[in-house]
Amino acid sequence: MGSKQRVRAAWGLAAVTVVVSWLSGAARAAVVGVEADITALDGADGGIALIIDYDGNDNLYAKVIVDPNTGEFAGARMGHGNDQAGWPGMTGGPSVFGFSERFRSAHMIFEWDTNTGRVALRLLNLDGDSNRRLDFLRGGWVNTPGGSDVGFGGDTNKIALDEFQFVDTNVCDAFERANGDIGRMWRIDHGTAVVQGGTARADGAAMVIWVCENCGVATGVEKLNAKCKERNGSNTVTAKVTKGLSGETIQFSLAGDSRSSEETFNTRGKAKFKWTDVDSGLQFVFASSPCGYTLESRPTCP
Repeated sequence: MGSKQRVRAAWGLAAVTVVVSWLSGAARAAVVGVEADITALDGADGGIALIIDYDGNDNLYAKVIVDPNTGEFAGARMGHGNDQAGWPGMTGGPSVFGFSERFRSAHMIFEWDTNTGRVALRLLNLDGDSNRRLDFLRGGWVNTPGGSDVGFGGDTNKIALDEFQFVDTNVCDAFERANGDIGRMWRIDHGTAVVQGGTARADGAAMVIWVCENCGVATGVEKLNAKCKERNGSNTVTAKVTKGLSGETIQFSLAGDSRSSEETFNTRGKAKFKWTDVDSGLQFVFASSPCGYTLESRPTCP
């Protein structure tokens, strides 16, 4: 039997547990945030926003805005509530500002330090260039007791959002499904939101909130066991995760093997996958939830 361990995310295992508590409304991590890929498509105008700390009444947001004359992201607004610029006691600079350089695509990160009130908007990998980035810091945001909801918003379906996730977790939603409804993982508070071309599109000053608290969020008891058996000269690796949440999904993968599969936990909280014709030696098997954790097991094939 291979050894089993839970792989640590960038914050470390203890911090991941805190994040899970924050999602359920019980506690907060020191820094909370979300991130996604954003792209201004042909004819884009308006803006795209990431939203955190939503309590049903107030929230914190960062909105990246397109210049309709060029179709490029040209500036941003940081604020609270329904598109209000700034917040009481805001420090560190203006709430509305232009960029020193323009771009059509970026990886957008928006986070808030609950201890210090610091708010950060980070735009990385501008137009696919890992050396190009923009960082903006503001202070003074206090929302007590605050909210546990996060999401995104937008003014036009000509801006695409993809790979939505909490900071330092696996991707929660890659929107890789048929065009149409945004899906059960989301609640549309106002405006419209759909899946189109493998991305999310928000329109009509939309506010779209992530509601799938159990979509891959670690309960702390999931277990992965992977075994390798040889029969008639061929090795088969079987991976099984137990104590999962019925109806939710998990992605199985094997290092060095292109075969992977998304499986659904059954009513007993179990999911499994098999690889045939596996090479001899130590194998690395992974089971990744949509947005919370990765488990690893290391069986050895004869």
